[in-house]
Amino acid sequence: MLRMDEPQQPTPASWNESQWNMDEIFFVLSDPLRRGIVLSVAKNGPQTAESLQRCSGRKLDATLKQLALMRDSGLMVKKENAADRRKSLYAIAPGVPFTTNDSGVFIDFGFCTLRF
Repeated sequence: MLRMDEPQQPTPASWNESQWNMDEIFFVLSDPLRRGIVLSVAKNGPQTAESLQRCSGRKLDATLKQLALMRDSGLMVKKENAADRRKSLYAIAPGVPFTTNDSGVFIDFGFCTLRF
């Protein structure tokens, strides 16, 4: 029996429904290359696939494949590059709850918090 003066533990039914698919987010962030891309974009702002490829050390088509997977999951968005319309920019999606400070990058999905 619950007493009113005891704090109640949240139950799955009372959690705020998130737009994030837990399994998909864990899958996307399980790969070190994808985590590195998220960290680079979070720290340095929107970047082209070529610049993300250079920091990842992989081939461009492998980087583009990972970027597509992250776009499909809702973590990244593809933007138009005003400086060079031939190359798109990849950025953290507007709905991703991340903050950057002197301690690093923090992303809070509600079901998990990541600190890079």
